[in-house]
Amino acid sequence: MFNKIYEFKAGNDGILTTEINNTNLYTAGEDDYIRIWDLNSYQKLKEVEAHSKDISSIKLSPDKNSLFSASNDGFIKQWDNNLNLIYEYEPHSSNVNTIDFLNEKEFVSASDDSTMRIYKIRSNGYKEIKSNAGDINAIKITDDYIFAGGSKLIIYNKKFREIKTNDNYIYGINLIKEFEDKIYISTSMEKYLEVWDKKSLNLEKRLKLKSWINDMTFKNDKIFIANANIISVFDKDLNLIEENENHNDEVYSLRFYDNKLITASNDSFMRIWKVN
Repeated sequence: MFNKIYEFKAGNDGILTTEINNTNLYTAGEDDYIRIWDLNSYQKLKEVEAHSKDISSIKLSPDKNSLFSASNDGFIKQWDNNLNLIYEYEPHSSNVNTIDFLNEKEFVSASDDSTMRIYKIRSNGYKEIKSNAGDINAIKITDDYIFAGGSKLIIYNKKFREIKTNDNYIYGINLIKEFEDKIYISTSMEKYLEVWDKKSLNLEKRLKLKSWINDMTFKNDKIFIANANIISVFDKDLNLIEENENHNDEVYSLRFYDNKLITASNDSFMRIWKVN
């Protein structure tokens, strides 16, 4: 299923997070830089030293006119598409693990300081949500709910009123993804993937993988999961189809572009795969 087309070194340390906007690939990670690459030539277009510690997450704004970066230095920064700094938000007291958008005017951050914050875009101040779930590693905002993951799962309505919780985790949650009518939750070091119904909020399935999950993406009713250095492909019913074990180090990010799978690794390389 996997045929490698190309690979290139994308930084001086592990690549932890990526984004795609039109033909631009953005990469960031442990060397504190954000870089832009042309997805047609794989040539570097620009780089900026964006933070003073690891960049844990980069995300496009809903209008795709801005890129947001979250870092272990506690800061969230907003950039235009050419990596010119637009705005710097009041920092958390610990690592910021990720953000997600409530709407085109507000976003929510998740931090190791045990809080989430609601920021208005390009505005001072924030509203703080204390979750009582330890480090908040993951957040996913759907049309109806806010899913937050730390030592437990907390499901809120859009006004941050708790609707449901689940604390049946040993090591906690590290990743939450949405695809069609399902929410996919990774329990990290426990190596489990949970599938929740997005409307009923019921846990439907729990699957144990070979190793911990770093990222997942979805394409043509298939689920692609980076678990340690392995990329596992499942059908929508979580039956294993194939595994790619050609990476020598952790795979942290998976993206599709033009029917090609783009993988980012702790070895600082990006790899481009044709997936049959």
